[in-house]
Amino acid sequence: MREGIVGFTLGELGILISFLLLFVVADQRRSSTTVSVERTDSLEGQLDRAKDSVNVEVARANLLQRNLALAEDSLEILRGKRSAQTPSCREVGVAVGFLFSVEVLSADLYRIASDTMNYGQLLSRFSEPLSRAERENCVHQVTSYAGPDISGGAMVEAQRRLEADFYHSVRSVR
Repeated sequence: MREGIVGFTLGELGILISFLLLFVVADQRRSSTTVSVERTDSLEGQLDRAKDSVNVEVARANLLQRNLALAEDSLEILRGKRSAQTPSCREVGVAVGFLFSVEVLSADLYRIASDTMNYGQLLSRFSEPLSRAERENCVHQVTSYAGPDISGGAMVEAQRRLEADFYHSVRSVR
């Protein structure tokens, strides 16, 4: 027998090299299978994460839809509760206070400062601010108080006249 390299015969060396090649090929197959399994696991993980992300976004969209529905319901409730009363001119900035304070002398007789007038003259005297209030869609506020000799019925009638054109409050004394 002939000895080849490092004490091995050529036949032994051939078998040794065959085993090494077989081992290398088998290892490459196993590593490529592991890589494909890892890729599959990685792709499945990405798919799971994408599904989770989609589920989160769907849940958010559902929550937004519920909140929108609640807001619309609240708005409908508020629309039904809104006051139909015309705002005062003070509220909208047309006036800074009461338009006037008037002493009621009888059912159709009023005194502002030292001027005594009937209801038509009173409206005529304040025609300019009343016209502006109409343009601005507001109502002026006035105060009244009872004169010394007026009856309760006459005072009520005078107040009703005032309330037809003004927001009116009654003071007990001048």
